[in-house]
Amino acid sequence: MLIPKRRGRPLLLTDDALLQRRAFLVGTFDVQWTDFAWELQRAKSARAIRNALQPIHKRTGLEPFVYEPTRSSTWTELRTHRHTLDRRSRHITVAAEDELAAKNRLDKVEGALLDVGSE
Repeated sequence: MLIPKRRGRPLLLTDDALLQRRAFLVGTFDVQWTDFAWELQRAKSARAIRNALQPIHKRTGLEPFVYEPTRSSTWTELRTHRHTLDRRSRHITVAAEDELAAKNRLDKVEGALLDVGSE
């Protein structure tokens, strides 16, 4: 059964987490306000806002505000990327299975060495 989306803030974000994120954002702005305030106040587009916020672009947590958004794609490009992802996912699955098998063999060898060493 699908639960319809509710209006407002997502329920997964607790009030404490929201306040912590807000404090981080306010702290970042407080410390570096003079670096970007003038340009931010004059910004009239998303690109201008991102350009104004570039002085703080290395701070973690602010990526959605300072980096360019993803570009749009055609259905053909999306299909190509999905095929590539599917192919790589299969390779990763096989590699993970091989790694698990190798770890199991290593555990057996280490166990055998411990048995030999104790005798």
